[in-house]
Amino acid sequence: MSYWNETRIKEPPVLMISSQDGRIVACVRYPDPKATEQNFQLFLKKWVKETEPERSDLHPEGWIDLYPSPSLSASSFSEAAEVQKKLLRQVLSGEDETTYVTKYSTLEFVECMLHSDRRRMARIYRHDTGTFEIRYYAYTEGRGGGWMRIRDKLCTFANDLESARLAAKTEITDLLQL
Repeated sequence: MSYWNETRIKEPPVLMISSQDGRIVACVRYPDPKATEQNFQLFLKKWVKETEPERSDLHPEGWIDLYPSPSLSASSFSEAAEVQKKLLRQVLSGEDETTYVTKYSTLEFVECMLHSDRRRMARIYRHDTGTFEIRYYAYTEGRGGGWMRIRDKLCTFANDLESARLAAKTEITDLLQL
């Protein structure tokens, strides 16, 4: 049994607006400061399960990403915001989704471990490569309360489920002293 930590390669932030029912989300990915091309990239997220939509960071397996083909980008934030609204309106009006490139999540939710204080949580996901990833959350009262991802710059991975459980149990206690 083994687990290890790696530094997360952080993607540029994403600005999202969603449909009224929350099943379609139009996203703008900010430019990567290290990239030579400084355009905002636009894409959609779509909830594909029959249940009510869940947060994409907690339940990535329920979402697919739809990238327009040809790709859509914008050179400024204001332009990106306008294109984002237009993209959402088009999809909601019944635009054919076959014009999009579909990307499925490579993560599958496996289980959740709640700390005894009920304010910290570890969620275990399985990658399509067979490795496991543990993500940590803390419950916060701020902004209406809810689960907030913590320690997102350092990832914990494991080769098997038992190692993932051991890592979660070991690390969750030390993560946040509430």
